[in-house]
Amino acid sequence: MELKEVLRFADDKVFSKTGKHLDDLQEAILKEVLQGRKYTTKVAQDRDCSEGYVRVAASELWKILSDVFGEDVSKVNVRAILERAKFYNSYSSAIAKNYGTVNNNLNVCQERARSPTEAQNPQQTPTQLHIDLGDAPEIFTFFDRTSELSTLENWITQDRTRLIALLGISGIGKTTLSLSLIDRIKTQFDYVIYRSLRFSPTLDATLTNLLQIFSQQSEIPQNIETKISQILDYLRKNRCLIVLDDVQMLLGSGQVAGQYKTGYEDYQLFFKLIAEVCHQSCLILNSWEKPREIARLSKDHHPVRSFVLGSLGEAAKEILNSQKLSDAG
Repeated sequence: MELKEVLRFADDKVFSKTGKHLDDLQEAILKEVLQGRKYTTKVAQDRDCSEGYVRVAASELWKILSDVFGEDVSKVNVRAILERAKFYNSYSSAIAKNYGTVNNNLNVCQERARSPTEAQNPQQTPTQLHIDLGDAPEIFTFFDRTSELSTLENWITQDRTRLIALLGISGIGKTTLSLSLIDRIKTQFDYVIYRSLRFSPTLDATLTNLLQIFSQQSEIPQNIETKISQILDYLRKNRCLIVLDDVQMLLGSGQVAGQYKTGYEDYQLFFKLIAEVCHQSCLILNSWEKPREIARLSKDHHPVRSFVLGSLGEAAKEILNSQKLSDAG
């Protein structure tokens, strides 16, 4: 089978099951592998990215193809699986033409397959709820944010949004709103986690911390690409709500808006994968400033949304009254 034909077949199958074509990076990786070449260095050079980035992208590509074709796909067997599937597809199409539709029994991502207008049933209380709020502050007073809570709840439980940027100036109530949201919808998740990035931990440190929660009895891998892959596996297998607060501490000041500080650029890849990879969880990023990739991912029709938290309006009077600062005159 010709290379172009194999690539086109793979892309068609992925699109028919996920509603999304292979991107340029995925196609470049697949093209090199199908020709029996070591893809990491060449693709990284051609795409002006790191080899680690390419390895993570390749790992996700094999998972996507495994879901689509219903068996484990790797760089070793991908060509054989695609060629066999192409033959079977042609054969089953001929049979279906004469005898009716043949069900190929392929695995697909349920979130992608669901119609946007289809009613979705919220997940019931899990057998065991794991809550780890780390150093989350205690909430003593919560003023009216009913509308904001309802919007965020719908995005997460009904629309199954994977990545949400909760934006607003310092002190406006992002943390309080996030923790109130957690209390409101926590029973619909297997894992609920809150972590502050106020001390600018590296991605490696953040991933290690999360893996310690998910896999308490397992050894944590040293390789950051493996850590990312394991985190994504947990997000697929479990319904997780993760809040990362103080994301602005990862961004540089006095530079291009939303640009990461030196040494923290790999967060951009991680957040991109959270948006693009099929899973059943949600990551909320609290920040004064919108990370650059959030705007682009939102425009690309990924399940990504931004919520800019405004002033309290009428509820602000409650704050003044509670502090005896209102003017009765």
